[in-house]
Amino acid sequence: MTSLAANQMHQDATEERSPCFPVSTSHPLIDLVHLSRQTFGDPSLEREVLVLFADQARSIAAALSCAVDPQERARLCHLIKGSARGVGAFDVAFWAARGEAEPRDNAVLDGLSESIDATLAHVGVLTAD
Repeated sequence: MTSLAANQMHQDATEERSPCFPVSTSHPLIDLVHLSRQTFGDPSLEREVLVLFADQARSIAAALSCAVDPQERARLCHLIKGSARGVGAFDVAFWAARGEAEPRDNAVLDGLSESIDATLAHVGVLTAD
């Protein structure tokens, strides 16, 4: 098990979620056990994949904040949904799936934005040197 996965297991056992954050699932912000499986337990690959996900998530969040066309919103939600599932960001994937299904619902897109922001902050901690 990688050090990231071991840290996640400890965090899961000791940390409660903020009541201010609209947690949609019981998953951590990044499921590091899932990420470790996806990267064959290679810590440097885990880090690289998280950095790539963070770059894409920032870009999609910025595009979503400007998008008014429901089809474009749905397309962007679809993109981040797949990436989020790949790295184990299942809360982002949950909100993205809702946004893809309900692209006119600004409350759903706000939930996705909050989830992306929280996940990006967590990725920043995980990838800090």
